[in-house]
Amino acid sequence: MKSYAEHFKSYRRDVSEKARQYASGLMQAGSRKNIYAISEVVPDTDDRNLQQFITHSKWSAREVLDHVARDADELIGDATQGALIIDESGFAKQGKMSVGASRQYLGRLGKVDNGQVAVFGVLAKGRFATAIDTRLYLPKEAGPSQWSAIWLGWGRCGLWQWSGLSIFFG
Repeated sequence: MKSYAEHFKSYRRDVSEKARQYASGLMQAGSRKNIYAISEVVPDTDDRNLQQFITHSKWSAREVLDHVARDADELIGDATQGALIIDESGFAKQGKMSVGASRQYLGRLGKVDNGQVAVFGVLAKGRFATAIDTRLYLPKEAGPSQWSAIWLGWGRCGLWQWSGLSIFFG
């Protein structure tokens, strides 16, 4: 994480320790990867500080993902034995507050249900693999009547402040 610290520093503050705690929590927390669960398993953290880091800190997820992609290419990229895997994955959602959630085909479930769909780029070689990009899919069916709800959802979760989020429309 030290080589990534530069992405979490601004002229005003350094939030690289919060980034380390958050990343550590994502790898440790059980099946629920929310701020509260992360704060329970990572020493010296609290949910309010982590929530502040996620919603208000000025860092670019796009820059971090690009850095991961460069490092992955350097470590496991190989023109003859490496592979770029592109895969979509659907995530079932119960409520209406998740950005991009709508009734759509979810491959994990094998049926149409309420959920989100994302597309992932993974670089792989042998037994090693790492995600190097991700994009959130917003279905065409959402249309103008649902965009206000989507934008409201974006505001509640702070996505318009998260400059690295990539979306594409169906």
